[in-house]
Amino acid sequence: MNNPGFSILIEPDAFLDIQSAIDYYEEAQIGLGKKFEDTLNQFFLKLEKAPFFRCLISQCSLCTSA
Repeated sequence: MNNPGFSILIEPDAFLDIQSAIDYYEEAQIGLGKKFEDTLNQFFLKLEKAPFFRCLISQCSLCTSA
């Protein structure tokens, strides 16, 4: 993730939690872990570009898209 002003720093414990979630979803359904990871990466990219953006889950296109 590359932005001259901001970058996402993920603590080691958080990284392990994220990886556990990816593994859990992938075990539940093949491809679901990858979809979760891709969605999370989209949020990280959006956060780097606009670190002060506000996203309401009920109105967020990343959350409500099928």
